[in-house]
Amino acid sequence: MALEQTCLEAKKTEEENVEENSKMNILVKELEEGMSTTSKSIRSGLKVALSMESGAGSAEQIKSMSDQINEYKLLVKKLKEELRGQKLKAKEEAEDLAQEMAELRYQMMGLLEGERKHVLALNKHHYRE
Repeated sequence: MALEQTCLEAKKTEEENVEENSKMNILVKELEEGMSTTSKSIRSGLKVALSMESGAGSAEQIKSMSDQINEYKLLVKKLKEELRGQKLKAKEEAEDLAQEMAELRYQMMGLLEGERKHVLALNKHHYRE
């Protein structure tokens, strides 16, 4: 009986061990799946972090480019204003020169008229003699 009892106990222990072993295998599988999922999540998280980092870099690049574009726009606006000022100044100078030319033309016409009268007077005087 003692031998039967020991044999039954050994069988019972073996069955418990098999059951426990089976439970352990299930737990190990679940743990491996969990680790695999966690590993995938970590990899995915790293990818997201990297893309966010590169996205942040892209956002910084976009902001930098936007700032540069705004600087260029301001520069273009400033240059246009300078050009308008220079055009206005050139127009005023052209008007001044046109006025001076008109005055010089008037003076020359006066001088030519005076010269013509002088020549006529000389001719009259010359023909009288």
